[in-house]
Amino acid sequence: MNILNTTTLKNLLLLSHKNQAPLLNSLQNMVDNCSANIAELDQAFKASNKEVAKQLLHKIRGSFATIGADAFANSCADIELQLQREVLPSPTEQAALFALYQDSCQVLQQFVQQHTVIKAAIDTEIDLRQLLHLLQQQNMAATALANKGASLLNQLLPSNTAADFFKYLAQLNYTAAAELLIPYVEN
Repeated sequence: MNILNTTTLKNLLLLSHKNQAPLLNSLQNMVDNCSANIAELDQAFKASNKEVAKQLLHKIRGSFATIGADAFANSCADIELQLQREVLPSPTEQAALFALYQDSCQVLQQFVQQHTVIKAAIDTEIDLRQLLHLLQQQNMAATALANKGASLLNQLLPSNTAADFFKYLAQLNYTAAAELLIPYVEN
């Protein structure tokens, strides 16, 4: 079972290239809220407070569906439907939901850490703005700088984009290489 569709997360990072740090912070907040949300859900289930449980499940489900945690989001939806029929989930169903929530958060935590490290390493090893500036100025130093950070650029850029970037670089087509890099340089 694929707990988290990392392609969806990577696409979200690409779409928010100017706001990657806040997005990574939001994802980290989702992880950080896991224990508190589980405790609140557990309390709502024990108190037979179906309305509170439905509202919290709905909120959590929406966030996790957006980031590609489909298995957990679907599990939340199933429990929500049960609650709408005025049926509390069994202890086994609750345990399965909580375990899937924790597993999803664990995978999400790994994703956040990996992308935070990649971004920090790129910022430390090569300055993307400087690389973009050199490319736009048709400066041959761009090749050396890109080669210095090649492994990190390959991690930052999707594989097809990275291949095209280095192909354009080898062809000294700095304009085309710059166009590929622009979305990844924060303003």
